[in-house]
Amino acid sequence: FFSCLFFLDVRCATTVVEMTKSGKTQSPYQKVIQYLDNIGATHLCRWIPKKWEKVGHVIVLRYVAELHEFEKEVGNAFIKVFPDVDVVVVDGHGVQGELRQPTSRVVMQREGGPCSGTTEVLHIENGVKYKWDVLQIMFSSGNTKERIRFRREVKAKDEIVVDMFAGLGYFSIPLAMATAVNRPRHVYCIEKNPTSHHYLKENVQLNKVGDTVTTMCGDNREVGEELLGTANRVLMGYLPTPVTFLPRAYAFLDPLQGGVIHYHYTATKAECVTLPAQHVAEMLGPLGVVVVSQEEPGVGSGTVAGDLDLAEDRGSGARGGEARTEAALLEGTVDEATCVSQTLGPAARACPARPVVCTFLKVHCIKSYCPQVFHWIAEMDFRPHTLTPNTTCP
Repeated sequence: FFSCLFFLDVRCATTVVEMTKSGKTQSPYQKVIQYLDNIGATHLCRWIPKKWEKVGHVIVLRYVAELHEFEKEVGNAFIKVFPDVDVVVVDGHGVQGELRQPTSRVVMQREGGPCSGTTEVLHIENGVKYKWDVLQIMFSSGNTKERIRFRREVKAKDEIVVDMFAGLGYFSIPLAMATAVNRPRHVYCIEKNPTSHHYLKENVQLNKVGDTVTTMCGDNREVGEELLGTANRVLMGYLPTPVTFLPRAYAFLDPLQGGVIHYHYTATKAECVTLPAQHVAEMLGPLGVVVVSQEEPGVGSGTVAGDLDLAEDRGSGARGGEARTEAALLEGTVDEATCVSQTLGPAARACPARPVVCTFLKVHCIKSYCPQVFHWIAEMDFRPHTLTPNTTCP
């Protein structure tokens, strides 16, 4: 069985795999086109996708309406061209529903192939093992750099981490496998989809992080009550935007020390900073959170900026803030009660001396989501700010 579990490989027209008799290189795409030409199916060539995902013995093709009635012929071409492929799957219409389940279906299997009949695969990425069924669970190869960054760069030493949308453990398992200088004390993974949770538990065992990772199956708004007020870091990896879950994420944070929320969302380049700030203000402002104004960094034309560093470290405060009320709040130069009332609303008036300041540490562009819209992650730091040191909340 384990011979069916290999690596994920994004194949495209620029991938060189072999030499032709003339000495020229030939890509996987060119091999498929040549095969179709040879069998007299040239009319299909113009619609063949130029890139696809190969996960072990499975190739996943995106749906092309013009090829719908020829899917078996196309699937057979891939089986013939690639001897290590036993199953060809078409991804119908991406993912659907709250649980983001794929709409994929099998269109061709190799007769007598060693892995025919199974769509369960294993992907090894940066030393992390992910096992799942491609017909039941989504896996985005476009998030690879962020998953790698979580293992190599995110500084979470001795932290309590809550992953609200854990999936297969996309981000939480790499974080749990970080080196000792960055490794969290414990990671709690919450996943609502029972099938995803099944594979999440398997992946925890495959990667031998059971001592660091605890999994929970259920809606993160209903499970994990014992984690409220304990976390130093919260992961919100859900698209298109988990804005309505922000109050729950905020509730997981330690109220005395605060912490960081990794907030995934979709936005254009122009609104990549203003949109998440607006989400925080709308959802958490009534809970006593002030979004510190930043001098909005420009995002250059052409390719989307990979990282926008908005603060050098935690609690660095505003840089170039233009909103007088918030700047004055931090400096304590105006009447505290008036300032908090204007900025935070009624919920904060009970304790005007301890607003919580939200500072944007970094904004990452992960990948394209749809035309002119991109998948972003904002790392937002939440810290209690005491205006009057001698004042205590009732």
